Amino acid sequence: MLERLFRLDENRTTVRIEIVAGATTYLTMAYIVFVNPLILANAGMDRGAVFVATCLASAFATLLMALLANYPLALAPGMGMNAYFTYSVVKGLHYSWEVALGAVFLSGVLFLILSLTRIRSWIVDAIPLSQKMAISAGIGLFLGIIALKEAGIIAASPDTLVTLGDLKSPATLLAAAGFIVMVALDRLAVPGAIIIAILGTAIAGILLGISPFAGIVDTPPSLAPTFLALDLHGALDIGIATVVFVFLFVDLFDNTGTLVGVAHRAGLLGPDGKLPRIGRVFIADSIAAMAGALLGTSTVTSYIESAAGVKAGGRTGLTGVTVAGARLCRARLGRRHRIRPGGGDRAGDAADLFDRQRHRFRFHHLRRGQAAVRALCRGRPVDAGARRAVCRQICVLLSRGPGQSRRRSPSPPHGGCGLSAACIAAVG
Repeated sequence: MLERLFRLDENRTTVRIEIVAGATTYLTMAYIVFVNPLILANAGMDRGAVFVATCLASAFATLLMALLANYPLALAPGMGMNAYFTYSVVKGLHYSWEVALGAVFLSGVLFLILSLTRIRSWIVDAIPLSQKMAISAGIGLFLGIIALKEAGIIAASPDTLVTLGDLKSPATLLAAAGFIVMVALDRLAVPGAIIIAILGTAIAGILLGISPFAGIVDTPPSLAPTFLALDLHGALDIGIATVVFVFLFVDLFDNTGTLVGVAHRAGLLGPDGKLPRIGRVFIADSIAAMAGALLGTSTVTSYIESAAGVKAGGRTGLTGVTVAGARLCRARLGRRHRIRPGGGDRAGDAADLFDRQRHRFRFHHLRRGQAAVRALCRGRPVDAGARRAVCRQICVLLSRGPGQSRRRSPSPPHGGCGLSAACIAAVG
């Protein structure tokens, strides 16, 4: 039955590999079930209800993606979109959170219409391959910054924006040790290297008293405060149309970049940058956005952390089924069971994702190079100073053009100048 559903032999994988990959993906993105309720609570939503909605929406969306499209993609309420929901729509524009949920639902309906028509293929095919790669690499850079901050390696600074954190802190040392263990196990090709490092770091943190542990099982909170609480009538007001389209197009382009990045990592991407069954992926994602709004959470979208499961060997929807099952168990455990293994796991995956995608950037092509750099530096809410710092580092690393770090060959025409000009145009 599993072979017929997921074509395991065709994708050169096994049930054991897919389950390990699913567990790896789940642990890598486990933080969302705690962070999303914290953010949406600032919009006036019930924190416990949002916790349950996050778990259920993620489980439903990931299972739908697995069964409909057979991709190893995990879905959950998107980081960045939940902040826009809270701080821009509710607190900034002074709409109620019920109206904001209605806007999320309407964006999902529009996304579904685009997915069922040729408009979807026109939009996706119009995006150059280098820019698709840049979106996912930009997400990787964003996750890398978050991981370094969570690990305590970097901290905010009023003078330089970013500075070194307390490198003598026990939590920072533990995160660094976990990262080193993960890299070493991966270099030795140990099966399940990422999940071993994550669990090992988490257990070590508990035993050393660094990570809090308050038990395992708790009564799940009630979903009633947010379930079917969306206000569609208020969301149909002409004044909120801009918000609906922001939710729609951010979900569309974020999903495109995530899908291309994960598929490229899994070896599923064609030479022309096109993917099989992309229509099914978008249909699943649009239905997930609507389901999330009905349950009571912000836009549900694909997560780039799925690349961790792909790195562990995941190639089919069985990886997603494993993630969905773990999410349902997470909802049953309640909010008591909370282990934060540190940011080393996402730092490693982010670095790997960026390194793999950057070789597909066409920096020697001025127009496409500029677009790629813009996607890299503006794909997530990063301030101007951080964008400039990132672009300067990219300019230093890649100014000779892609691929020359591996072999000596003549530079493409205007390779370095194209990248430099692209960086200047992007940040100027």
